[in-house]
Amino acid sequence: MAFGMRDVFIADPLPQVQSGWSTSPKMQIDNEDEKKKLFGIELAKDHPNPFEAACAAFENNTTLALWAANNWLNDPIVIGSKDLYANTVGVQDKLLDKDQTALRLLTIADEKLNGRYLADAKDRLKALELYAKLRGYMSDVTIDNSKTLINNEIKIVLVKPQHQEATKTIDVLPTSEENPLASVKLVKSA
Repeated sequence: MAFGMRDVFIADPLPQVQSGWSTSPKMQIDNEDEKKKLFGIELAKDHPNPFEAACAAFENNTTLALWAANNWLNDPIVIGSKDLYANTVGVQDKLLDKDQTALRLLTIADEKLNGRYLADAKDRLKALELYAKLRGYMSDVTIDNSKTLINNEIKIVLVKPQHQEATKTIDVLPTSEENPLASVKLVKSA
């Protein structure tokens, strides 16, 4: 270290600055436990976001709803009332998408217990057929090959050749005596 410098760095906390915003850790809410239960029920009703569920629980008091949506999501009372409502009302699970449905069909077709298939052969085949249709490997369209196509039409297209120059041929007789029959023919074409 440099002369006169300490070997340790100490970071002191920043001084608190008073702002106009409320930084209270807890809001004063009448019947807080009842509001928490109501908020949990509204969350179970599948609102798009926690703020809208809190608005429904607090009758559109947005200040309290915003605070509750940010601070009560992990509260045990809220979670308990959400789960209790979902179990008693029997909230439906979300619908399966195409890939999840295909995966379940494959599971039905391939599921074994002690080396034996759980489903009958006809049920496994039906599951595989549904899987193939769902994934696009098969279609419901039937192809009828019993009809024969008769085409009684002949088209003849006459094409006129382009104008070409007359070809010139030059015959060169061999000058060597090795192969007197060999000849070279030069042809100029367009």
